Amino acid sequence: MDAWGTAKFLVVVTLAALILSVFFHAPKLWILRQPMPGSFEWDRGFTLQAQARAPWEPAAEPAMRWRLLPAWVAHLAGMRGMGVFLLPWLGLAAWLGATAKWLCDRNLSRLATASLLILLSTSGSALCVTNWWGFNDGWYLLGLSAVVLAQSRWALAGAGALCPWVDERFLMALPLAVLCRWWAMPLGTSPAWVGRAELWILGGGSAAYLVARLGASAWLQTDGTGLDFISNVVRYLTPALATAPLGWFFGWRSAWLLIIAAPFLAWRTGSGRIALLLAVVGLVTLLSQLFVAYDHSRTSAVLLPLVLAASLRASSEWSKNQASLCLFLLAVAALITPFAHVSHNKLMPVNFFPIELFRLWKAPAVVGG
Repeated sequence: MDAWGTAKFLVVVTLAALILSVFFHAPKLWILRQPMPGSFEWDRGFTLQAQARAPWEPAAEPAMRWRLLPAWVAHLAGMRGMGVFLLPWLGLAAWLGATAKWLCDRNLSRLATASLLILLSTSGSALCVTNWWGFNDGWYLLGLSAVVLAQSRWALAGAGALCPWVDERFLMALPLAVLCRWWAMPLGTSPAWVGRAELWILGGGSAAYLVARLGASAWLQTDGTGLDFISNVVRYLTPALATAPLGWFFGWRSAWLLIIAAPFLAWRTGSGRIALLLAVVGLVTLLSQLFVAYDHSRTSAVLLPLVLAASLRASSEWSKNQASLCLFLLAVAALITPFAHVSHNKLMPVNFFPIELFRLWKAPAVVGG
């Protein structure tokens, strides 16, 4: 891989990560091939299709009513029907490819970069994109990667201005991402890596979203996703707590070692205050997801900044070969460790691709009774 040009490496490693993810954690093809109302695989897809047809109409799902950017992009691009589902896949590929580029810019070895991309492509949020129709998580995760890794202020401006309109989880994870950007900044870099200008750039776009949403809520008395929605989630919080830890585990699996290692890496280098901040802010960010969603294996993606920052710090403090080997072993573990989507109190195991091909072949007999 080291002999390849940068463009070739980015294309190959992105495609390889996607192919390996789909092979080891395959979608249920027999369900995805035809509309099936009431299924997890299709319900969000129906909402996205309706939004693409008329993005100015309130979405049927309360959680989707302020996630307007993908709907408007699909509408203006003329995406309709099954064509709408190309957008989430483009977002996933863009997230993986851009993250690989930024990691290469930070001198992470190519083996470590490829391994880390496999960890990302097999995370719970990425598998929602590949297993179910209509999930645009890749686009807001692209923004979080930009906040942690990107040197360009244009990338930061784009993330702050656009990603809240993809998913409000971007804002919920933004403090953690800024903290990780500062902790994982390149050695010898001035504090301006996270200076006032960068914070204003990020805060300006995010503030515009908050002002628009709060203003609309005050004008309309409710936005359909405010206190009523949160109170409904809280009503089912107790049963959700029973399955949340399992869902969070499935969300990252072997990459949890990086998440847990982040505060210890900071403490080991004498940054006790940073270690405490990483642990507290990370925990608060994760727990906050209990009040906005039930799909626990997906919402754990808000800890992405810790995964990226811990990888960079490990690669700078250990030898390049040691860091690359550790990330490679974590990537192999992520591929072979079983995965299941966990939403509320439902556990939905995922199979290997050959098994799903067999189920697709046998599906007509099953459906026919």
